[in-house]
Amino acid sequence: MRRASSRLFMCTLALVSIISVLLCGLPDIAFGQAHFLCKHSHKEEEVYGTQVDQGSVADCTQWVDPESDSVVDLPDETSEPLAAELDGVFLPISREPMRSFSFDDWCDGRSDERLVGIDVSEWSGTVDWDTVKDKVDFAILRIGGTYEQSESLYEDEQFKRNVQECERLGIPYGVYFYSTAINAWNAAVEAEYVCDQLKGCNPTLPVFLDLEWEKLDDPSTGVLLTKIASTFCGRVASAGWKPGVYASLSWWENYLTDPAFDDWAKWVAQFGESCDVSCNCWQYDHEGSIEGVEGSVDLNYWYPNANQ
Repeated sequence: MRRASSRLFMCTLALVSIISVLLCGLPDIAFGQAHFLCKHSHKEEEVYGTQVDQGSVADCTQWVDPESDSVVDLPDETSEPLAAELDGVFLPISREPMRSFSFDDWCDGRSDERLVGIDVSEWSGTVDWDTVKDKVDFAILRIGGTYEQSESLYEDEQFKRNVQECERLGIPYGVYFYSTAINAWNAAVEAEYVCDQLKGCNPTLPVFLDLEWEKLDDPSTGVLLTKIASTFCGRVASAGWKPGVYASLSWWENYLTDPAFDDWAKWVAQFGESCDVSCNCWQYDHEGSIEGVEGSVDLNYWYPNANQ
């Protein structure tokens, strides 16, 4: 009876092991703790980080190592042995074909000294775009952001409707994402989320990284902010979008001074009669009014002939 029970117990353990392998797969020994950014829907509450599989390595051009917080370029033909030799926890950024982009066409040849536009979010309520259409040349829509406490990503409640309305009425638009990234890893996650949300959308203006989180409002963050912006804007550009950065005049003058920022569209917030720095877009009023938007709204000027 004891032998039978022992055999039954051993058979049960073996069966459990087999089922575990079938359900979970064999341990990925070669890739160790390597992770990559999955493109899962945030609304389904799926996590963006998961263990890399062998098939995904060939689709990557870069890895982000959160220990050193640096982006590592990979050769065009990445092999499994190379990936296996990488040490640490990495985030491969997938290779995607460039999409056609009409931003340069929109700017080129325009005789306008400046164009008038608004930027809106869920805080602007339900915008009457049919009324707004004849009063603006462009709009910049909040796509979402990252919660400061939980670091979870969220989509702006009005984003999809605002995109649909702008595209229905032919209003040129761009988007912006409120960032709370504190390293390149965070910035890569945010950029991947933005690229995911933009699938099927056709913005004409840039995709802006919104840098204004008070936690990073410090003179010592200049190098870090450059790394964050480079990671985000690099990913956006690789997907075929024109990247840009939004920040206050103070941040542009004191923190965002690296020459790397010259490669991206520049959106400056300075409320008053003039803007003290050269830029592509100037947010000149945060308490403006326009028919079709309830309450106050941010007002902007776009300079089509700026050198970016």
